[in-house]
Amino acid sequence: MRKNLVFKPAVFILNRADFKKAEANNPFQNENGKTIHFFFLEEDPKSINYELLDSLKGGSEEYQVIEKVFYLYAPDGIGRSKLVEKIGKAFPGVTMTARNLNTINKLIEMIA
Repeated sequence: MRKNLVFKPAVFILNRADFKKAEANNPFQNENGKTIHFFFLEEDPKSINYELLDSLKGGSEEYQVIEKVFYLYAPDGIGRSKLVEKIGKAFPGVTMTARNLNTINKLIEMIA
């Protein structure tokens, strides 16, 4: 049965400094932590398809890439976001993982 599975989860580790730096670099300030999302990139992207990102971005969404973090402000949520659905295509070959600001704050609290 196992040989039929095609999903292979990627794993990479972020340390306390990575989280604190990402939090400090967050360009979006909002009290609702569910609206701000951090997409941690495992490595620096060789290229970023900004044209694709801009074409997928919803009217209320804003984003910024700072170092190895893609920050997304999505005040209407990410459940139907076309940008979130296809974000991997804008960062070809780069493994990423995403967490919202509430989770980031909780993780920083836990590792303090």
